[in-house]
Amino acid sequence: MKKTEFILNKLYTLHHVGIRVMNSNGSMIGKPFVAFENSDPVYCNPSLYHLLCSKYLSSTATCLLQEDQGFLYTIFKYMDHFIILGPVSMEDNVQHEARTYLSKNSVLNKTLQVPYMNIKQLKELTTLVYGIVTEEYDNVDTLFENERENKAVENTIHKELTEYLLHKSEHEQAHFTYQDEKRYAEYIIRGEYDKLYAGMNELSDIYTEESIGTMSETKLKQSEYKSVAWITLMTRYAIMAGVSDTTSYGLSDISLQMLSKARNLLEIENTMDSCNKEFERLIKEAVSLKKTRSPYIEKCKSYIETHIFEKISLQEIAKEVGLHPVYLSRIFSENMGMSISSYIMQEKIKVSCNLLKYSDKSIATIAEYMNMAPQSYFTRIFKKVMNKSPGQYQKEYLDKTFYES
Repeated sequence: MKKTEFILNKLYTLHHVGIRVMNSNGSMIGKPFVAFENSDPVYCNPSLYHLLCSKYLSSTATCLLQEDQGFLYTIFKYMDHFIILGPVSMEDNVQHEARTYLSKNSVLNKTLQVPYMNIKQLKELTTLVYGIVTEEYDNVDTLFENERENKAVENTIHKELTEYLLHKSEHEQAHFTYQDEKRYAEYIIRGEYDKLYAGMNELSDIYTEESIGTMSETKLKQSEYKSVAWITLMTRYAIMAGVSDTTSYGLSDISLQMLSKARNLLEIENTMDSCNKEFERLIKEAVSLKKTRSPYIEKCKSYIETHIFEKISLQEIAKEVGLHPVYLSRIFSENMGMSISSYIMQEKIKVSCNLLKYSDKSIATIAEYMNMAPQSYFTRIFKKVMNKSPGQYQKEYLDKTFYES
């Protein structure tokens, strides 16, 4: 067992995942460190151990993934021993919840680390441990497949799909089609933006619960799922219209975050209304610029946006765009009415304004973030662009927010 405990100790040191080897009556015969039992919820709470083992024995999978109160374990059997990995958390920064979880499982010595690890990472680690313990390396990709459960799920999906299609047919409910989606995408590809704008309201109207199908039995969830699908669609249209990937996906992320906080149908409706307006504004702006700007300029701007927190040089941009620095500098000035360096500073200051308004970072820290340190240099450039110092700008915004609230 010395070899086993050496391996378990090193894996715990590397990944902070508790791994224990236990026999059928719940005795621990392999552990990562001395006194591990006193901090182990599986050992301290026999009910948890028996739950994991019974779930495993009722499964057809070689390795079983099991959740307990929001924390994950994996378990497999070798000879007469159960090897159990966990607990791990699916969310970051949950140490308070982890301590509560350990207490609920009768753990007195709460020194066990409960790391953040996603399901894929935990499965990979389990596969590694399985290979070390069993010295079996074939078919490791199928260790977690549960034939019985997979067959049951497949049968359920097939049954539900058959009944769903029959219901739609009986009630003559036409689904929002791929052709509908493709039609609006082609407006963008062909540059028929007037049709796109006119169609955005039409698209919103036909993108109803009846046309997209029933995704949930509750109105709230149905509206939420519909909104997620709509945000995905608008993100794709925005990118096709010329909005940068960074901005499009950024707005998508923010929209989804706001949507997750909506507590009722009215809040979902208000959130989506605001998000639609922002998508429309970005698309119109991108289309307007696309008509007058060289593709090299758009590529140049996209590079600057993506690397806004870095130190950006003309040579790097020219290499990315594929033009000589002197020529790029000239056509950029002709198109934008300012030099590339001035545009970079303008964009950095725009981002800085948002950080000053919406973050609690100090001016010195923001200067570091924007690669514009020291603070004196950042302040000089900020004042040149905004006609006021960063401190004045921040104070005016906070004062305005205070009086409005």
